[in-house]
Amino acid sequence: MYKRIILLGLIFTIIANGDATKYYFYNPDLDYGSESIFNPMTLFINGSFDILRNGAHTKDISAQPYHTGFDNVIDNVFHPLENIKKYGYKNFLRREVFNLSTNSNESQFLPNFGLHLIGNGMQYRKMSEWYDYHGYHYPNLMSMITTVSYQLVNEIVENGDYKGTNVDPISDMLIFNPIGFLLFSTEAGQRFFSTKMPVYDWSMNPYFNPKYCSIENAGQQYATKIKFNSNSKNAIFGYWGVVSAFGITHNLNKTDAMSISAGAVVAKLKSTDEEFARFMVPDIDYSLALFYDRNNSLLGSLIIFGPRFFNIRLEIFPGVVGFKDYKPGFYIGIGEIDSFQFGISFPPIPLGLMGKINK
Repeated sequence: MYKRIILLGLIFTIIANGDATKYYFYNPDLDYGSESIFNPMTLFINGSFDILRNGAHTKDISAQPYHTGFDNVIDNVFHPLENIKKYGYKNFLRREVFNLSTNSNESQFLPNFGLHLIGNGMQYRKMSEWYDYHGYHYPNLMSMITTVSYQLVNEIVENGDYKGTNVDPISDMLIFNPIGFLLFSTEAGQRFFSTKMPVYDWSMNPYFNPKYCSIENAGQQYATKIKFNSNSKNAIFGYWGVVSAFGITHNLNKTDAMSISAGAVVAKLKSTDEEFARFMVPDIDYSLALFYDRNNSLLGSLIIFGPRFFNIRLEIFPGVVGFKDYKPGFYIGIGEIDSFQFGISFPPIPLGLMGKINK
């Protein structure tokens, strides 16, 4: 156990000593859209409570079994080989690392690549740039503390009150998260994911519902646009997270673009218990999504789910509509998942207020 901790400590030390003064992902000049809400608190909330978007957990943040979740995550992360052996080495490699199966019950590795390696890796680098721009000492170290903190809370909340072998935090925190840190600490990785396949942080604007003590509309989402050629007005568009969709981006002018896409959404998560372990199986539905962005900062989105769990979500980010210098964000959710909820954000406060009407 101590050898693993020392090894991770060495990796983190190497990363923390890197350079954060060249900005690949953070855009301090953009005071509108998704870029305007990017800060340590919003990143922590979106990352920690992403799992609450589906029906596997209560959204009441005061009712989460944090103590049980922490103990079980730490036990699995500090004793990985023992718990992987209980789960089965073949099961672990096939479900959590890589396979060629089209079975959604064996696709846990997909979010490991898309979210933990690429998405969280990009956010680590972007957060380093944020800390550097705002004059903090040791920006890489500060970013690593922020990133690892929300990743740990995410695993704790996702674990819930389960006690036993849970290999998901093992693959996330010991394999894919560290590789993501290393990848986005290299100049090659930074250049590739900011130019060749640019990755944008289109995470959501979270809201708090005081009546239910719940976090709503929190979650991490990422997008990419890959142009057909340098002069083309169109690009291949990708959007991934709990909602994953692919389509086309059309550039309306030099700054504004509209993207339309279709794909899947993890509407709910189901716990599947085996003899010695548990793993989560996604309950997949379809999605249709429309996005409008300016300088790759998301201004608004409309996402429709269905037909099994029909739902509509409309989100407008701060800096788009309002009066004078005050332009708040808005959110509306309607359907079988959200019932009816409406929220308004108050920048620069990183958490808006929301009301909800249950059916």
